[in-house]
Amino acid sequence: EISKRLNGSKQLRNMWQIPYPSQKERRFGKHPSQKPLELISRLVLIATQKDDIILDCFSGSGTTGVVAQSFGRRWIMIEKNPEYNEIARKRLKNVRVPYPEQLIESELELV
Repeated sequence: EISKRLNGSKQLRNMWQIPYPSQKERRFGKHPSQKPLELISRLVLIATQKDDIILDCFSGSGTTGVVAQSFGRRWIMIEKNPEYNEIARKRLKNVRVPYPEQLIESELELV
């Protein structure tokens, strides 16, 4: 059901057209391979339920944690680079929680 809501009532295809992170989104990340919030949001909503735990072993600037926290999921993030850990901490402080799942058609936005 969620996968249909993500794709305008159609079954999800095996290829998604998701743009690179926007300039506004990248200003929070500053990681060379930052993933778009929309991509991680789709994966989290399709594969998990509220209060599930999401593990990201290479968390970088924390996009997975931002999305997980936004949708009421718990998270464990691992990153060896202290600079990226600090960026992730700052990003997580700006998350609006919980982000209602009925708004999945729109992008997550950090304030």
